[in-house]
Amino acid sequence: MWGDGGVHSDPAELHAAPIAGDEICINADFENTCSRIVVPKAAIVAKHTYLAGGETKVFTQKLSCVRGNHIISGMSESWRGKTIRVRKLKPSILGCNILRVEYFLQVSGGAERSSSVPSRH
Repeated sequence: MWGDGGVHSDPAELHAAPIAGDEICINADFENTCSRIVVPKAAIVAKHTYLAGGETKVFTQKLSCVRGNHIISGMSESWRGKTIRVRKLKPSILGCNILRVEYFLQVSGGAERSSSVPSRH
């Protein structure tokens, strides 16, 4: 969500266990009620949780992403079947209590900034 607007997505359209080469169809509605221009985005994210030195560590990694068109203030956009491709995933050890890898689809909208300073990713 951003500003007073919101994002509505239909997670029922997702496959339970996508494999490399699959395309996930995204159905989502974006509404911009803030004063900035926003850009809808979706990403497949991997969350690695592991035990190191007696502490639990969490590392997240964006595996693939897709962006939509700019949405100006007071406007909206709908994604109906927008696709994001699943890239090759690293294998994980099932049932391991030291290392756990979870994959999820993140759908969001971000405000564009009018700045000449380059952003770091």
